[in-house]
Amino acid sequence: YDLERARLVLSFGAPLFESWCSPLQAFIAFGGSAASEPRHGRFVQVDTRFSRTAARAHEWVAVRPGTHGVLALGLAYVLIKEQSYNDEFVTRHVAGFEDGVDAAGRPQEGYRSIVLRNYRTEEVSAATGVPVERIVGLARAFARGPGAVAVCGSDVLHGPDGLLDGIAVHSLNVLVGNISEPGGVLLGDDPPLA
Repeated sequence: YDLERARLVLSFGAPLFESWCSPLQAFIAFGGSAASEPRHGRFVQVDTRFSRTAARAHEWVAVRPGTHGVLALGLAYVLIKEQSYNDEFVTRHVAGFEDGVDAAGRPQEGYRSIVLRNYRTEEVSAATGVPVERIVGLARAFARGPGAVAVCGSDVLHGPDGLLDGIAVHSLNVLVGNISEPGGVLLGDDPPLA
C-alpha cells in the first residue's frame, strides 16, 4: 500500500500504528497526531474498538464486530449507484462485474447486481451501526479522485468470513482503479522464474 502518496487511506481494522507490517510507514505517511493537519493524506480507521490506531486517525468509524466487509460493500453500493467508480478500469480489468452466463449457459449474477440488491445504505447502516450519511460521505470521499486506498487488517481477514471481507474491502480499490497507481495498491513485478 502506497500510504505515503495516498490522498485518503481507509483502513478496515488494520492496526497501522500498532503491530501491522510497519508502524513506521504509518508514522511517516501521516506524521504528527490526529489533531494536526495531515502532512500528506487523510486517514480513516474503521474498527470495532477505539484502538491506538483509531486514536491516531483523523477519523474513527465504529462498526459492529464482523461487519467490516458489509460496510465496504455499502460503500461500493454508493459508488455504483452514483456511477462514481472508474468504469474504464473495471471494464478493462474485471471479469464478473456485469451479469453473464457460465460455460453451461446458466445465468451468473455479477458483482454490480449483487451489491445493488443486497447492500443498500439503509440495510448496511442497520447491520454495521454506521449512519447512512456517514456511509455516503465515506464513499464520496473515496471516489473524489485518485489516491484513495482501502486497507484490510489481519483481524478482519481471520474472522469467520475473512476471505469475503478482504475481497469486499479490496473491491473498493478496484472500483476506483487505484491498482498500481501512486497512492494505491502497488503490485510488484512478476519474478523472473522462466
